Amino acid sequence: MIGQLSPHQCRRFDQLRHQTDGTGERLVQPNPIGRTPGVRGLCRFVSVSSLLLVILALAACEVDVTINGQGDDEPAPTATPEPVGAEPTAIPEDVAEATAIPTLEPTPEPTPEPQPTATPEIAEPESVQLYPIRDGDRWGYIDRDGAVVIEPQWDRAFEFNEGRAIVRQDGLFGAIDPDGNVAVEVMYDGMAPFSEGLAPIGVGGEPGHHGTLIDADWGYVDRNGNVVIEPQFELAGEFSEDRAPVGVGGLVGFIDQSGEIVIEPEYEWADPFSEGISRAVVDNQYDVYIDRDGEIVKEWGDQRVSGFTDGYASIMGADGFGFINRDFEIVIEPRFLIVRHFSDGLAAVAPEEGVWGYVNENDEMVIEPRFNEAEPFSDGFAAVRTGDKMGFIDEDGAWRIQPDFDRVFPFEDGLAIGAFGEEIRFAAGGFDPLEVYGGWGYIDTNGDFVWGPID
Repeated sequence: MIGQLSPHQCRRFDQLRHQTDGTGERLVQPNPIGRTPGVRGLCRFVSVSSLLLVILALAACEVDVTINGQGDDEPAPTATPEPVGAEPTAIPEDVAEATAIPTLEPTPEPTPEPQPTATPEIAEPESVQLYPIRDGDRWGYIDRDGAVVIEPQWDRAFEFNEGRAIVRQDGLFGAIDPDGNVAVEVMYDGMAPFSEGLAPIGVGGEPGHHGTLIDADWGYVDRNGNVVIEPQFELAGEFSEDRAPVGVGGLVGFIDQSGEIVIEPEYEWADPFSEGISRAVVDNQYDVYIDRDGEIVKEWGDQRVSGFTDGYASIMGADGFGFINRDFEIVIEPRFLIVRHFSDGLAAVAPEEGVWGYVNENDEMVIEPRFNEAEPFSDGFAAVRTGDKMGFIDEDGAWRIQPDFDRVFPFEDGLAIGAFGEEIRFAAGGFDPLEVYGGWGYIDTNGDFVWGPID
């Protein structure tokens, strides 16, 4: 039962991705395999622009004619057929003599019957902008205006991803669609968010430390709740670039969407693929980058690296953290105490403890270190702390939302969470509103509450 970060939350270099609720029970997810920004699918629409029918009849052959996959069982006549709605076209003698093949004018375009639009399993994520809320001990969803669109009814509800949101009822997990209908039956002991149309589901097992399920079997369901990969793995991570990390025999390898193992389990750890690369750990000693075929493309020895985000990955050297590009060249010298990943062309960096600024891809400090805490940019805003309060700055370092909150979390599609209270607990992977004592709610880009705050 391990949680995962929101695509817009900071993915610290060495943190686990967990999420929990206030009862001590966490959003059940399969493993500590890190999450990368999820890959969203694009709807592809089939259009028929033209239909050209050319019938070639050899003098010694009979040809069956098929249009739109519907053929006539009768053989095509050997005589020249007459196009519908057109005068017969005579065959030029020189052409007939040279080729002995009758040449016909193409038939006029028939009016195509309406074709059903193919909707991939991972369609619609971009349009879903619903946010989980709590009313008493029940959870539901609001829209960006703060209007309740799915009445509070669940023991716990989590964010939408690829048009589905995980919900928990009576200790079991399933998923709903944006209309509040159950899309995946609430029947699993563990579940993780959808990615590339599939979501990990866990069966059996016992709760362990840090929200894990011990001795559970993990498989995958599609967005309609169909089990497409039977539960069989010790661990199961998100799909990215048609690869998902899974655990077999205490090691991690990768499967494709058919469930076939395409990279043998031989790593102690492996991140989901990002930009064609996965970071894997060998013998608990050193990091390597592997490609989608499982080939090692770079070994790092005693240097530790992260996965790639926006074309850059962090690297730890003798003097601290820096960044490399996709050619594995160091572009920002390792010299920082800690760094966040690149987003919108900027990365939060701390040259010393409790002092944060932002560096660009040219190794220029564009926002001078002056914050006590800083997070990656999201929707043009970055959450920062000064003293004991937090707010948001823009890419010029100017305050956009004054630091009036005890805690804030990144914007997603125009809303962010603002929280108050002296006691705010966190899961290993991020924020859970149930764990805020004092009040929390959703704010817009002006810093105004559109829903809440609630205690």
